[in-house]
Amino acid sequence: MIEMCFQVWAVLSAVGTIVFFLRVIWVGRSLRPLQEEDLTDLGRWPSLSVVVTARNEAEQIESALRTLMGSTYPHLELVVVNDRSEDRTGEIVDRLAEEGPVQAVHLTDLPEGWLGKVHAQARGAEVAKGDWLLFTDADVGFSSNALKRAVAFAERSQLDHLALFPDIRVGGFWAGLVLPVFGSIFLERLRLHRLEKPGSGAYVGVGAFNLVRRDSLLRSEGLAWIRMEVADDVGLGLVLQRSGARSGLRVAREDVKVLWYPDLITMFEGLEKNLFGASCHYRFSRYLVTMFLGASFLGGLVALPFLGPAWISMGLPFLIGSALIASSVLVHQRMGTGFYYGLLFPVGFVLLASMLSRSAWACWRNQGISWRGTRYPIGELRANQRVKI
Repeated sequence: MIEMCFQVWAVLSAVGTIVFFLRVIWVGRSLRPLQEEDLTDLGRWPSLSVVVTARNEAEQIESALRTLMGSTYPHLELVVVNDRSEDRTGEIVDRLAEEGPVQAVHLTDLPEGWLGKVHAQARGAEVAKGDWLLFTDADVGFSSNALKRAVAFAERSQLDHLALFPDIRVGGFWAGLVLPVFGSIFLERLRLHRLEKPGSGAYVGVGAFNLVRRDSLLRSEGLAWIRMEVADDVGLGLVLQRSGARSGLRVAREDVKVLWYPDLITMFEGLEKNLFGASCHYRFSRYLVTMFLGASFLGGLVALPFLGPAWISMGLPFLIGSALIASSVLVHQRMGTGFYYGLLFPVGFVLLASMLSRSAWACWRNQGISWRGTRYPIGELRANQRVKI
């Protein structure tokens, strides 16, 4: 009886794993490269405002902004929001404002009930004058034609919102193991293959590139509705989806590039803010269930080759390996993650689970999250959470 239970457990783990990887493949295949879109002149290019939010980004903000200043897009406005920076960020932004179409907005305080980044985005949107608004970060680099290609595609497709997956890079071997796991879960959980189907309920947002039609944002509940949302990029997609806006998603590895985290330690620290909230909804009971299912998944895979007849001990591992290789290739193509890293998916899974545990522990210890010098109580975060992945 015990042996049979172990066999059932191992088989269920294997089947669940295969289904997960097949779903990743199915969703990933629906994502097309932005490079397929041509740059034929629209006749009239709408005005575009790029809203860049920055806090203590002195090391990378100048190189990122110069890629935007070198854009071929006409009627371009750059609104750079310096959110209470304590380093040279504000000084660099002011210097660049003297050289080109950069408008500096300096924030010195944070209103109660707002996350810093969302507040900075809202203030930038108030200043921006463009027909289209692009929300991006201070560490993102763009090709000279990236903005033209994106706006041309959005206009021709009659979209209200376009998110682009950039070429995502991380530093170091261990951080590289986490990226394909994170990317696979992101693809699978958000039902991105249904994004452009009316009434599907699917939504998406990408922090590096969220392009929004101004009129559509004004018709929505706006950024104030996600003022306490740690997954602010996906939250913007949800705001627009709720208002009936049409969203699109493309892969733009040649046009948009970002260094996500320079090393594993920085990744642990960076994901502390949002991993527990986005995946477990600030509920410790959900965290325990998630960790139990994760441990069962890994335990079943480890036990699989040693349990039962040959069709279990050999056939299912072969199917899992095939699905893993196929999904690794696809995630590599779509999101720029290392192909060989994907083959070490279980190791990356353990690292990501460790990051989730750290995020949950920090939230329990502080009864909320502390981020960039501000503490946000867990009760307030729960009450105002919008995105529940």
